[in-house]
Amino acid sequence: YQIHLDDGTHSRCTTAGDFVTFPGWGTGSVACDDRAQVCDADLQVIPAFEEQRRVKVKKHLDEAHGAAAATLLSKFDGGKFNPHPPAEEGGLPGKYFVRKSGESCKLGLWKDGLKEVKLNKLSLTSFHDVGTLQLESAVQDACVSVIEQD
Repeated sequence: YQIHLDDGTHSRCTTAGDFVTFPGWGTGSVACDDRAQVCDADLQVIPAFEEQRRVKVKKHLDEAHGAAAATLLSKFDGGKFNPHPPAEEGGLPGKYFVRKSGESCKLGLWKDGLKEVKLNKLSLTSFHDVGTLQLESAVQDACVSVIEQD
């Protein structure tokens, strides 16, 4: 099979485990997977794990958070927010771990009234009973570097 990039360059994978490079990359390569892991029986590309996961995450966010889902999904796409849909991944509703962008940074008002547990050795704080509005504010808080569902 061939791997085509948006800029028009391409390379051919002939053997699983081989490494291919692309013109203009300078350094780096891509490992070839077995064709059966890349293409289905009709020779259509199989979506990657994260592409499949994004569909499930979007569905969960739409169902659980309504109008806030678009904001949450954009933060997921950007790597700041990592939800774990309860049905698929066992995430605990309303429970999130937050890593601040710096020790001196003060989290916003979204955290007021929430039960929080500091996990100092992990540089995280756990929050319980986080509602949709609080979650939407948290993912937009400049002092939050990452938020992940428990």
